[in-house]
Amino acid sequence: MSKEMGVIIFGLLVVLIPHLGIPGSWQTVLLSIAGVVVATLGFLLRGEVLSHTRESGFAKPGHSFVESAGHTTRHDQQEIV
Repeated sequence: MSKEMGVIIFGLLVVLIPHLGIPGSWQTVLLSIAGVVVATLGFLLRGEVLSHTRESGFAKPGHSFVESAGHTTRHDQQEIV
């Protein structure tokens, strides 16, 4: 099961638990467990998104707009014949 699907399933579980006729003490335990799982999956997904943006060159610290930094690349320095 993917992390995204886990968030959906446990989110639906959080919505449905109060309406299933489960005793109050069990509801509290199940909602707490489901909440911790959703939060953990959320943090893991956020970590994946942040690592992908760093790997792809986006969101470099200190360089909001890399194109306007004024640096030339090797491609720009080659003469066109």
